[in-house]
Amino acid sequence: VYAAAFLIVSGLELAASRALDSRGIFIIGMSLICGLGVMLMPGLTANAPDGLRYVFGSGFVMAGLTAVVLNLLFRIGTSMQAVQPLDADPAISRTITDFIETQGARWSARREVVSRAALAGMETSELLAIYGHGRRPTAVRARFDEFNFDVEISHRGPPIALGGMQTPDIRHLLDADDQATELAMANISHVLVQRLADKVRTGSRDGVSFVHLHFSH
Repeated sequence: VYAAAFLIVSGLELAASRALDSRGIFIIGMSLICGLGVMLMPGLTANAPDGLRYVFGSGFVMAGLTAVVLNLLFRIGTSMQAVQPLDADPAISRTITDFIETQGARWSARREVVSRAALAGMETSELLAIYGHGRRPTAVRARFDEFNFDVEISHRGPPIALGGMQTPDIRHLLDADDQATELAMANISHVLVQRLADKVRTGSRDGVSFVHLHFSH
């Protein structure tokens, strides 16, 4: 009884820690239905061959097999990637956030990682706007496997330089001019992006600048 209760609670805790879309919810629900159905109605497997009766007669085994088969069918947890163009989007920050949250749920990534990635993506968009000089996001790419969640934001203009920034003292901003305030806002975005992501790197590839955000999963 203790082992069964421990497994059930651990499974529910793991499921609750993931961002789930309709596919993930369907997998969990169908697995529970198959497992509980066998437990509550053992007669369902009465006509099964003797060699398979143990497999189909166990609620835990049926629930586990159903989850594995549906995961393989929907390819949840495997390496996946997606791209969202941003060129003509008037609400870039919101689009980036929605894209990361949607893909995180579709891939059943951990909620905490998805939340950090969405916030870091929004701050990166704000950082590019503050730096100016023609910098504007053109596309956001996301890639996920069970160990990594990566977000890359491509943008126009030269790459930005990260590092060496410190959080400004709010007391010094009370009498600051517009230029100093703008620089302070850039510093804040710098610090937030670097603290939210596990690794941040910038550069250019094939003439296109990018900001790459890595999150350990």
